[in-house]
Order: sequence, then structure tokens, then C-alpha cells
Amino acid sequence: MEEIPLSQLESFIETRLDYQDIEEIANSFSNIGQLSPILVRLHPDGGGKYQVVYGNRRLEAAKMLGWKTIKCTISQMSDGEAMVKAFCENVDRRNLSDYEIALFLERLHLSSGKTYTELSDLVKKSKAFVSQHVAMLHLFPTNVATEQERTRVLRALTERHARALTRIENAEERWNTAKLTVSAGFGVREIEKICASLSRERPVEITRNQKAVIQTVVEKVFSQFRQKDPSSHFQIMSEGFTMLARFQPFHEMGKDEAEDFLCKFLRVTDGLKARLDSISCRFIGNICIATVFATYVLTGPEKEKLTSKNRTTIVLQRDDHNWKVVHEHWSSADGKEQFGDLIEKLQALTASYQETKHMKLTN
Repeated sequence: MEEIPLSQLESFIETRLDYQDIEEIANSFSNIGQLSPILVRLHPDGGGKYQVVYGNRRLEAAKMLGWKTIKCTISQMSDGEAMVKAFCENVDRRNLSDYEIALFLERLHLSSGKTYTELSDLVKKSKAFVSQHVAMLHLFPTNVATEQERTRVLRALTERHARALTRIENAEERWNTAKLTVSAGFGVREIEKICASLSRERPVEITRNQKAVIQTVVEKVFSQFRQKDPSSHFQIMSEGFTMLARFQPFHEMGKDEAEDFLCKFLRVTDGLKARLDSISCRFIGNICIATVFATYVLTGPEKEKLTSKNRTTIVLQRDDHNWKVVHEHWSSADGKEQFGDLIEKLQALTASYQETKHMKLTN
């Protein structure tokens, strides 16, 4: 083990570093010092420098503290050996995104000359793990977007997202759906459902008035809140409860319980006032993806007003001649509090107001 100046160290591979993790390591260093050395190898270009095989977070923590040197273990190893050690360390610590894992495996495949099956034994992962991650690199053809755009989207996807997207045969549709997945924050189950629909449905001709029909459906969604009666909105849900299922307390409720709670909730407030700022639609076969920007004002039982600008992605599916809502994703459009936070705050306000005996949700 040796003390090596930080100025002589550089990373062997670039990995995502979480600032909070680095801060925790820095606090540990300040309290009890560095207990374990980082692993380095001599830089292949020479010049008295070293490459950090693993221990990048400890290196960044040392920099944060203003240290001049850090304890290191120097090991002689080839590029292939260094990559395997770095891969195993970073995967175990979950420092790599699925796309970074794919790049790592491909780099190791090219530099070592080993097959993907041989790589699975080398990195102690299943053959499926290796093949499914490497497949991410071939998810989009080069002509659908720039390399920078493809990289940005792939970094935001998981391997399971990518696996679901492969069900879409048309490359342009696959790319557009991937971008939607990232921008709307779809989970794996959500994108699996959309991709399954796209893969089995034949494209249909969209008539000129279809956009107007979609806008009518979307406007109906929001009008229920203004009328303090969202019950008809629940009726148009094709299956299950998705309207606010991401937010407390709705995430623990079924469709009927959520409908009952929300109806009572709106009755004891001045309701939810929603102003639709814009609606845009994109059609893919029997699927319509409507992007809605709106401003919401919620008024609490003691006249507390809470405002939020939100973006809502509503996915609708055509069934015969009708469009049904199959998924909704609500998120902040201005980087401020999200709609779910407002609901949670108003729930607390309502509970506080109950205690004063002025009103009861259960009535």
C-alpha cells in the first residue's frame, strides 16, 4: 500500500457518482480516516500516472476534503483484467446504468476477443444478462437520430425498458416511444403494456375529427374535478385505477376506494380548479398519446390555496369506435411542487380541520 498524490490519479472508466454517497464517505474519512485503499494500476501511457480501477468515490471524497494524497494498492493488470475488476466492483455497488453496463460488456468483448458466452463466465453473470444488456446497443438504427440523442435516451432507459421496446418492429415508432418513455417517466410495466398494444395492433386510419374526439375525452377528465364529481372519469378507465395511483394516499387504494375518497375530499374543499393550457396528440395505430399542460388550483378547508403547473401524459386506446384512457402520468411542468404533494398537503389540512369538528370526511 502506498500514498499516491491525487494529481497522479485518473479514472480507468467513467461511472456515475452520487454526490450524497461521496459526502458520506468524506464524513467517514474526516471521522475515522481511510480504512481501505483504492485499487490502481500503472497508466499504460506512463508518465508516472496511475489509473483507478475501483475506488472512484473514495478518490472524489478525498478531493472534496482537500487531501493531497490517498492510500492505494498498486496492481499489475492488463486492460481486460482491469475491466473485469472494475465491472464487478461497480455493478455490485450499482454505480453503472444498464446502458453503461452494455457499453462496458461490448468494450470487454472487443478488447478481449471473447464471445458473449465466455464473457458471462468471466464477469460471473448469466448469459441472458450479457445478451440482454448488449442488445441495448442495437435498439435504434443510426438513421433515426444523432448519436448524442440516442445516447441520452439510452442512458435513461433500463434494460427491461429496452427489452419491451424491441416488440415494436418499426424503428421510428420504437424511437418515438422510447423518447416518450423517458419524457413521461413510464415504468417498465407501463411501457410493456403500450409496446404490447403497438406490436399486435394494425395501424388504422385516423379521421380528421379524431383529435377533436380526443380533446373532448381529455377535457372531460378535467371537467369532473371542476364539478367536484370525478365519478364519470373513473367510469371511462378501461381497467383498474390509474388516475392518481402514484400519489399518497391513492397509491394504497383500489379503484372504488379511491373514487369514494376523492369525491368526499373534493366536497370538503373548494375543489380542484384546472385550466387547460394546451393539448397535443400523437397517434400510433390504435394508440393516442395526449400531452396536456394545465394549471391547477386546490383550495383547502381553511381557504388555503395551493397552485401547481403540471404536465399530464394521457395514453388512450381505441376500442371499436371509442377511445378509452389506459394510462395517465402526472408530473410537474415548472420544477416546483407536484400535484401529488398538493394532494398530500390538503389531506393534512383536511385532517386538521376535522379535529375542530367543523366538518367530517366520513359524512
